[in-house]
Amino acid sequence: MGGCPSKSSSPDNPQGVWDLPPNALEVNAQRSSAQAECNQANSSSKGAVDLPQATTSASAQPAQPQYSPVALPEDASSNKNDPRTADAESRIFADSEFSTSGIPLSALREFLTEFAHALETGMSTAEMCAQVIKPATETARCSYAQLLDSRGVRVETANIFVSHAWRYTFAELAQAVLSLERTEDRPEDLFVWIDVFSVNQHKSAQRDFTWWSTTFRCAVRDIGHTLVVLAPFQDPIPLTRAWCLFEIFSTVDTGARLDLRLSSAEEEAFKGLLQAGEFDFNQWVATVNLERSEAWDPEDRARILDAVQASGGIGTLNTQVIEALRSWLVDQGWRGLAALDTEERSSSGLISSLAILLRDQGKLEEAAPLYREVLHARCAKLGEGHPETLNAMNNLANLLRDQGKLSEAEPLCREALEERRAKLGNEHPQTLKSIHNLAHLLRDQGKLDEAALHYREALEGRRAKLGEKHPDTLTSMDGLANLLKRQGKLGEAELWHRAALEGMRAKLGSEHPDTLKCMNNLANVLRDQGKLFEAETFFCEVLEARRAKLGCRHPHTLNTVTNLSELLREQGKLDEAELLYREALEGRAASLGRDHPEYLKTLSSLANVLKKQGKLSEAERLHRRALKGMRLKVGDEHPETLACIHYLSNLLRHQGKLSEAEALCSEVLGGHRAKLGNEHPQTLKSIHNLAHLLRDQGKLDEAALHYREALEGRRAQLGEKHPDTLTSMDGLANLLKRQGKLGEAELLHRAALEGMRAKLGSEHPDTLTCMNNLASVLRGQGKLCEAETFFCEVLEVRRKKLGNDHPQTLKSIHNLAHLLRDQGKLDEAEPVYREALEGRRAKLGERHPDTLTTMDGLANLLKKKGKLGEAERLHRETLEGMRVKLGSEHPDTLACMNNLANVLRDQIKLSEAEPLSCEALKGRRVTLGSEHPQTLKSIYNMAHLLRDQGRFEEAELMYREALEGRRTKLGEEHPDTLTTMDSLANILRRLRKLDEAESLNHAALEGMVAKLGNEHPDTLTCMNNMANLLRDQGNLLEAESLYHKVLAGRREHLGDNHPHTRASAINLDKFYRDQRE
Repeated sequence: MGGCPSKSSSPDNPQGVWDLPPNALEVNAQRSSAQAECNQANSSSKGAVDLPQATTSASAQPAQPQYSPVALPEDASSNKNDPRTADAESRIFADSEFSTSGIPLSALREFLTEFAHALETGMSTAEMCAQVIKPATETARCSYAQLLDSRGVRVETANIFVSHAWRYTFAELAQAVLSLERTEDRPEDLFVWIDVFSVNQHKSAQRDFTWWSTTFRCAVRDIGHTLVVLAPFQDPIPLTRAWCLFEIFSTVDTGARLDLRLSSAEEEAFKGLLQAGEFDFNQWVATVNLERSEAWDPEDRARILDAVQASGGIGTLNTQVIEALRSWLVDQGWRGLAALDTEERSSSGLISSLAILLRDQGKLEEAAPLYREVLHARCAKLGEGHPETLNAMNNLANLLRDQGKLSEAEPLCREALEERRAKLGNEHPQTLKSIHNLAHLLRDQGKLDEAALHYREALEGRRAKLGEKHPDTLTSMDGLANLLKRQGKLGEAELWHRAALEGMRAKLGSEHPDTLKCMNNLANVLRDQGKLFEAETFFCEVLEARRAKLGCRHPHTLNTVTNLSELLREQGKLDEAELLYREALEGRAASLGRDHPEYLKTLSSLANVLKKQGKLSEAERLHRRALKGMRLKVGDEHPETLACIHYLSNLLRHQGKLSEAEALCSEVLGGHRAKLGNEHPQTLKSIHNLAHLLRDQGKLDEAALHYREALEGRRAQLGEKHPDTLTSMDGLANLLKRQGKLGEAELLHRAALEGMRAKLGSEHPDTLTCMNNLASVLRGQGKLCEAETFFCEVLEVRRKKLGNDHPQTLKSIHNLAHLLRDQGKLDEAEPVYREALEGRRAKLGERHPDTLTTMDGLANLLKKKGKLGEAERLHRETLEGMRVKLGSEHPDTLACMNNLANVLRDQIKLSEAEPLSCEALKGRRVTLGSEHPQTLKSIYNMAHLLRDQGRFEEAELMYREALEGRRTKLGEEHPDTLTTMDSLANILRRLRKLDEAESLNHAALEGMVAKLGNEHPDTLTCMNNMANLLRDQGNLLEAESLYHKVLAGRREHLGDNHPHTRASAINLDKFYRDQRE
């Protein structure tokens, strides 16, 4: 009804009637809540009340009517007993709800004929109401539909509700509605509700918004079919008016059919744009946003927004409107093609326009045959070497690239290039464009060196032919910079991006699309270098400009939103990142649809943020939804599908669902090997990721093979100093640490760190991660002072670059606390643990896995300080949180369970500790397998518990199982193997099996001295146990010498106040007392 006229409506308030082809789109969204509202409204209905009067401004209202009023027939108007009069009066004055009277199409056509001389002036619907309708009905003060009824014209209950903008010309509105005569099977049975005819314009009934949101919406539902007139087509006024959008919302929300229609003139203009390939759908719908819509009365607008928000949200309405527009547009394209004969079709630009539209919507499989048809037609009509044929070949290649069919796209790109070289020469702009396009494809295939040659050829050719500052030259410069980024040459890439950006600003202006694209690319390379704040500045500038130039819903704008979201995620601004991802998701749902690959990519990115926030269940649900959509939309082997599989696999690994994660990770690797080959960077990345997962599963030998394959492949393909190569080096070093090859791990970590400092800088996030890993291996070797230096450097930089509450900063604080605990600096470690805990609680939430990990670490520290009651309480709280958040069989949950068992054991609550130890062991056997290092650790801990219970024989068996498992899994010289050997020797000493105990002690001590050094804490512990054995064997002089050596070593490396140092002093004192006694 043109945006339901409110109590303050005016002719400047466009109120909609919209119209569209009969088969355009039907939206059937039945909602039980809307149905209930309607039923309630109908149960209290008193009849029908006319809509409020539509008024006009002073400038639009003439001083005197230009046309004579048309009165009711004299007998009817004067005779109160005339049935027609009684009936008319009952509808006009007695109805209290909503008049659904509709006029036939024939009456509308007669009206156009009768008042043609007036309508030819181009008067708007508002002007027509004031100058024709109101004067014509002045005497009877009724609606025009009632006037027609009194004349004997057939007026029935409407079966089409027309929505339109009052400020647009009435003649165009009428033509759009009358086009139903050409398209509907029985147009004589159509009765249209048009507000200017069906509403009594002399009554001014005022309704609160409840009436509009119930009675009116129910009337829309009962009519069952809303026709929206898009006028003018290139900038449809109804899409900017709150009342019109509310009518569409009421239509969709109550399950009525929604159609769109153009006037004949607008339809011809639209077809011309499609034929010429000049129609930009994304630009067309960029303004569709209820939040920015207008209404004559601000209170009306606010109530509309509230009503829509309560019934599914503004984003939902925007999506529904744009999906309707998109479907209508595609339908128009298909219908236009169907109307062409073979000859017309082969030469029509419509087929190309439709193919582009389908491609933009992500309907790649539907677009592909059209692109192929265009290429075939141009080959047949123009010849293979014709420029238009080569353009079509290039377009098909681009589509195939979007589909991930890179090997199929490459020969087309090469053929187009060779034809252009032959026909036009190497320096022709079209040839240079083909060189640039081939470089782009080669880059996507991972053929980086070949791509670099083509990018440089295109750049040099354009410089020579077009000049340094030509936009095409600058585009090649930007493309080369992107290639250099892929090659890991980030500093060089940054320089090229800056040069290109400077040229584009000067040549094209700061807000030109190509300038903004270049700025976006520069921001990406700055982000990869860890220059996060400068990157954020550029992303924000691009986003502001694109919002202003293209609108919030345009794909380029939404791309920038997602880029900024990614940056905020890396900065640890997770809540801000989540909001922006949700904005992008809503925008892509509206402009592209919920099954478009870009929507699904954004869904997966949002899931990654939720994972970082610890919202693992929601993240998994979104990842699975995105993956399902990608499999259906683009196929199992498409790069975007494989990316979704990777993200889901990564989440499952984080959740401890390692078997499913491995299966998905293997699928990704298989897909990349098949599609891209073994040496493609994406394939090598997948190999690295699988190695990481295998490591977490304890499949260390298999993981080592994959790490080495990834490292060698990256060295060969990308070079020794590429960031990805250095990352693989760091990953292999972590694996070697797990295998107990600490010296080899240290060397590799140092090499990776040196490379990253040189390539990325000392403050780059990847450099800091590598430094942190080196510190961890140094801690494992007992080189605690050097480890502390590295941990402190990492923490200092992260505080400076990321802030105190960034998740990575909090991780560094946690790691430093862990080291201080290992150094025996227990009082110093506690406030650091508490800082990490409070920061993670505030930033990530009480139940985030990282928060729970820090809670568990603090509990372990409190145990070391002898605060066993507080430690037990904290462990129990942590375990409860992990059971809820991660599940009882997650590796972190089982580790916490084990730690709680240990603190209970220290409190001599052995009967409580045993079932927890058993549960942890059983869970690890089931989840990880009997040979996993964590399972072997549980077996070892269980042996400890049995020892403390005095069950020495049972303890011996468990120690032996742990020792054999560690020997097999980790090797004879692994620190964990040597520690188990030492513990078994200890229990054998208690069982008086002194010879075997001595043999094991000697072997363990010799191995630790060789592996860890004389002064490592574990070496000193083993030495202390050896002294105990010698004492029991009566070798007192040797025992005394070892006791002194242990005490001196602990004093030097752990300090006098460390618990181990104090224990050594007590042991030596007891040794001397025993000798005196």
